[in-house]
Amino acid sequence: MDEARASNFPTLELPHQAGRTQRMLHHLGDPSGYCAAALERRAARLFWHLSVCKIHPETLHRRVRIALHGTSDPQPCWARLPQEDVVRRMILGALAGLAATMAMTGAMRQLQALLNERSRYPLPPREIVDHLDMHGDERQARTNTLLAHFGFGAITGAVFAILPRRRGSGTLYGLGVWAASYLGWIPAARILAPAWRHPAQRNLLMIAVHMVWGTALAKSLNELEAAESEAFGRPSDAKVSALERRERGPGR
Repeated sequence: MDEARASNFPTLELPHQAGRTQRMLHHLGDPSGYCAAALERRAARLFWHLSVCKIHPETLHRRVRIALHGTSDPQPCWARLPQEDVVRRMILGALAGLAATMAMTGAMRQLQALLNERSRYPLPPREIVDHLDMHGDERQARTNTLLAHFGFGAITGAVFAILPRRRGSGTLYGLGVWAASYLGWIPAARILAPAWRHPAQRNLLMIAVHMVWGTALAKSLNELEAAESEAFGRPSDAKVSALERRERGPGR
């Protein structure tokens, strides 16, 4: 919407709603990144919608939160869970992260064979270990690479488990981990150059395997949660059957 159209909107026609709407604007987006004029135009458009559509500011705020986070509760999802439930979810997420990293590692091995000869040098997990000088000999370097690779997969899997999930969120999370790593903290720590300086084929490989990892992470976590309640769970009022007592053995 251009400035001419934005200037036609009333700016402060609902003074009794101003305080709530300002708080809502603060939650919807940090206004510090906008110049004063842009923020005024944004507020004008919002006031116009509130006055024309007769939507109360708190109602609009609640609808936006439900659309973005699946709930109107302003607290982060992990803050609404009991501490023991957070720990349980993180353990399941770490296990799912290990399983997903196994699938990712297989995809890395298969796709590396498709690279041209010039690009077929060790993939970034080994390059990171080499940069950190974590190895003594070649055998130790390979072991350290696997430990670091699977350890990072478990940690990021544990974080995923306490986030809100929707269809496709695993794949998006995998892409986010790739971007945060190879465009974020890894070049910021001067471990590797940023991804745009890597060969295109290797970038495509790493993006693809992170998508595999994210998809496998979500599937593995769903399976673990289902197995926890179905295959390994027991209703609180269930009694031990005769067959189970026999299977347990005498005195059990």
